[in-house]
Amino acid sequence: MSKLTYCFLTAARGPCPRLDRKDLAASIGARLAKDALAIQVNGALTDLSSPLEDGVKVAVVTPASPYGREVLRHSTAHVLARR
Repeated sequence: MSKLTYCFLTAARGPCPRLDRKDLAASIGARLAKDALAIQVNGALTDLSSPLEDGVKVAVVTPASPYGREVLRHSTAHVLARR
């Protein structure tokens, strides 16, 4: 059984497939999946590619959030440094 607690107080309970972070965003909504930059898992920023563990608290990070802007700036700095 997997239990995920979403940042906006909805929860998926019962047996569910092993979700990766991008699948989680897609299960909430197509727009959220499109806008997702990262996932905050138990307070730590992580990428979208790893699977989620049972019982974690997650928040999807989008460009509209302060963390999202931080992720975009950080990624942009890496791209510009390669030039």
